[in-house]
Amino acid sequence: MRGLVESPWAICGDFNVTRFSSEKRNCLRRSRAMVEFSDFIDDMNLIDLPLEGGFFTWFKGDNQIISSRIDRILISEEWDDTFRNIKQSLIQRLISDHVPSYNRRGIVKKASLLMEYEKHLKIEEIVWRQRSRSLWLKKGDMNTSFFYKTANAHKKSNNIDQLVIQEETIVEPQRIKTEIIDFYKEL
Repeated sequence: MRGLVESPWAICGDFNVTRFSSEKRNCLRRSRAMVEFSDFIDDMNLIDLPLEGGFFTWFKGDNQIISSRIDRILISEEWDDTFRNIKQSLIQRLISDHVPSYNRRGIVKKASLLMEYEKHLKIEEIVWRQRSRSLWLKKGDMNTSFFYKTANAHKKSNNIDQLVIQEETIVEPQRIKTEIIDFYKEL
């Protein structure tokens, strides 16, 4: 399948399976389906865009006790090379039991900073896991560019492009840094 398409491509939708136990509420271990789904993503050299604005995309019931991240956007390396700074974010759920997602930049609320920090810790764990799997690659191998892209795939998610504080949008990097530091000092 991968060899049939040379141009940028993306796969998105409801996959009805999560990749990691942290993507399913009250899940303690990875199932075989989770491992196979992750292997498929790795085998296809796809980039699993980090989710901003929450942890779950599907909820069951009004109290949302059962929830998971089964909706996602997966992109090829070519797509990532062509369209930089793509991020997947949650938008408001209207009628469906799924929360739709789309790509945009920035953080909407101060409270989401803590959730973002926790997500980045999980992404860092994933990156190190990917690096450890790629040890077999040799310097100068035709896959060297794949190794560097895999190792740095989530680096862009560590960037805060803008910050909204009391309905004021801040885009200057130094001011964003100062506001975040001040927020945690007050906390």
